[in-house]
Amino acid sequence: MRAISFSLAKIRARKKLITWGSIVFVLALILGGYFLATREEAPIINLAGLLTALKSKVQEKPKEIAKETPPEIEITIPESPKVYEEEAQKGDGITHLARRALKKYLKEKGMNLTPEQKIYAEDYIQNKTGNHWLKIGERITFSKELIEEAVQKSQKLTPEQLENLSQYAQLVPEINY
Repeated sequence: MRAISFSLAKIRARKKLITWGSIVFVLALILGGYFLATREEAPIINLAGLLTALKSKVQEKPKEIAKETPPEIEITIPESPKVYEEEAQKGDGITHLARRALKKYLKEKGMNLTPEQKIYAEDYIQNKTGNHWLKIGERITFSKELIEEAVQKSQKLTPEQLENLSQYAQLVPEINY
């Protein structure tokens, strides 16, 4: 019978290899899952199949094809929902970005709100978006639906609520856009 001996150094090296291999494997799984979850799929157009069908049709009846008008191909691209994207500048918070997005929306729609309604709407948007520190250059998108919802709710405020918001509207000089 032959004796098998393992050196302590080999055992430690194998443990390190297994540990690092496990860490790399877990990180690869996490990154792979992240990229799978965040990828955007574009509509798939089977051009190869379309070309093959046209080629076979041309080979079958070249004279008839020349007389016919080519078939119309309709490609529909799904309309992406309207969003307002704002980039954080020095000193900006989510409310500042919401204010700029609301300003663009109101200008596009030709609408005007009172300063109190604007304060309410931008605060509503901020509360629905989140509350975290922004880095300079960080981009936040606000959906058209969220801004519309905020505007609708701001238009339904009672006189008492508007009076309460007036104290805050006075603190924001750039609200009169």
